Amino acid sequence: MEGMYHMRHAPQQEWDGIICTSPAVRSSLQYMFDRVDSYLLDRFGKVPPRPQLPVIPLGVNTQDFAADPQLRAALRSENGWGEDDAVFLTVARLAPHVKFDPIPFFIALEAAQNQLGDRKKLHFVAFGIYADQYSEKVYVDAARKVLKSVSFHQFDESQKQTVRKCLSGADVFAFPIDNLQESFGLAPVEAMSAGLPIIASDWDGLKETVTEEVGFRVQTLTTSGAQSIPEGVRYNKEVINYAQYSTNLSAQVEINLPEMIKAIVRLACNKGLRRKFGANGLKRAKSMYDWSVVIPQMQSFWKELSEIRTATSAKMLDMHPFAPPPMDYAASFPSQQMGADFVKCRACDETHTISDLYRLRRYQDLSHPFEHVEVLERVFAAIKEAQNGGADVKMTSAQLRFNPVTVARCYVWLLKYGFIERTG
Repeated sequence: MEGMYHMRHAPQQEWDGIICTSPAVRSSLQYMFDRVDSYLLDRFGKVPPRPQLPVIPLGVNTQDFAADPQLRAALRSENGWGEDDAVFLTVARLAPHVKFDPIPFFIALEAAQNQLGDRKKLHFVAFGIYADQYSEKVYVDAARKVLKSVSFHQFDESQKQTVRKCLSGADVFAFPIDNLQESFGLAPVEAMSAGLPIIASDWDGLKETVTEEVGFRVQTLTTSGAQSIPEGVRYNKEVINYAQYSTNLSAQVEINLPEMIKAIVRLACNKGLRRKFGANGLKRAKSMYDWSVVIPQMQSFWKELSEIRTATSAKMLDMHPFAPPPMDYAASFPSQQMGADFVKCRACDETHTISDLYRLRRYQDLSHPFEHVEVLERVFAAIKEAQNGGADVKMTSAQLRFNPVTVARCYVWLLKYGFIERTG
């Protein structure tokens, strides 16, 4: 939020942009911009143009998460899960203060198991690393206390369990997010890529990724802005830290328990529905969230920004106060600057080669030299071809089809080391 404030103070133009991963993210940014702009207008009477705020989702390589029947069989065999059992999986940072409180979902799982009785056995898998001992204690103690009939498993890469193995072995992907830290939700897209049905909270970017064709989105309820003021004030005054801020706000988010229990029971009992949602999810992931689809959207946006910049005067492009053209602020240093009408130059007798002096000066040791030796040699060769009549920057640029700025920079260097001289 402080970053948004400083951003609105910075030089901005309509060709700047911030990619928002979901409409929820864009709405939050617009809210922050409205607050900051109102403050700046009151203090200074003006604000810079706002950056473009397109919604372009995050992406995945969908093939990386494709379900593997052999991995499924291995995982279920290793853990004694029957093929008719229903395995619910979450892939996330296992950190209740910045991801989600697991206890309500545990309550829903246990309630669903009680409704199902002996008809279906439920298992829950949390794939991820505990953020800290606090997080581990929350998960383990809550699972022990609440999940009396549902088995609880935690896997991560260190146990030779991979995300793909868990996605292949699961039946349903659960993502009951209740935290402001989550703004898009990439894990459900990965699960859709594996052909899994989704149960998610009706929250932030999940509203876009998890449609009614791919799973169930469970209604959420939060306190109002006025009712959450204490957290904003305490965090701003550093009375609470970010983990406390997020935890306190998570406590003010309800994911409808009866609705969540109903979704769990429906998917646990209906293999056909799971397959239908899973097939739809896989199709949606490939058509909307594969990088092959997302990257062109970004490229199109960059092109749009470039067109806006190009249509704007060069003066506007040079207004950034921190990065002026160096030889503009040093214009009074030299006797003369290279201009468009600089005199013709001709080649001199070569005592040394360009590559020799380039290496002696050790330009090649720099990661970003002012120019590459091959370019200097090509410009010099073009000037030599002009013989004693010489060639100016415009002539050499046209012959080589080089940018005149590049050629002019080479002319100065060639003059510096005596490879060329002025004809007049």
